[in-house]
Amino acid sequence: MKKLLLILTMLVMMLPSMCFADPVIKSDSRTFNPLTGVYDLQGNVFVQFPAHDTTLTITGDATKVYLYAMEVHGQGNIRLSFGDMSFACDKVDVYHSGRTAYVNGNLVFNDNSNKITADSGSYCWKTKIAAFHGNVTVNGQPHDGRAPDYDDWDLNGDLLFWNEPLQCSYELSSMGIRVSPESMDRQLTAAGCDDRRELPFHKAVLNGELPYTIGGGIGQSRLCMLLLGSAHIGEVQASVWDNATREACEKAGIPLL
Repeated sequence: MKKLLLILTMLVMMLPSMCFADPVIKSDSRTFNPLTGVYDLQGNVFVQFPAHDTTLTITGDATKVYLYAMEVHGQGNIRLSFGDMSFACDKVDVYHSGRTAYVNGNLVFNDNSNKITADSGSYCWKTKIAAFHGNVTVNGQPHDGRAPDYDDWDLNGDLLFWNEPLQCSYELSSMGIRVSPESMDRQLTAAGCDDRRELPFHKAVLNGELPYTIGGGIGQSRLCMLLLGSAHIGEVQASVWDNATREACEKAGIPLL
């Protein structure tokens, strides 16, 4: 019986190396529960493990590593790194099963060419797609000129697909919840468009006189580009193009309709 218990104990102690791909774990102090497979790390935390074709590194103040579930949850001065990319934030939740890391609070993303700030975001190291949400800026500038009186900025999302000919992701669809009185009030001020408050539509929304709506759709031409592997929208829809565009496409071997 004692031998059986000894063998079971050894198997439990070996489970971490079988569940997580050889993680490197360092901290000022730590505890480990072999029954739950949870490391509780405090102070100058360093966690590193292979992630697809790169290495994922997490540093911070406090982190829990769930070896059996293959999850990492950390908070306080978090820095998450994938090769040349890094995310600095207040909180991180990593789910190895979904190959995704969720980063929240005072998010700052850096790579070789861009600095992106946001309230929160996520990164999937399998698809290599990052998403950013809330007060997004790119290199110090708002990421786009979104209308303050259309979608709720916090409840809007884009459907992104990888465009192989262009070697980048592009938007196939945009969907969102339309503005409520609260979101329009907030967004008009943020965009410096308070003068619109007296317009009929804006006044009706702000007074709660219009029903809440949602919207969005699939861009048909963009979908055709994706399915046909096209590099330019002019390959799938007829339009009028300036001479510079025509010359550039002809030089690149792109036939325009």
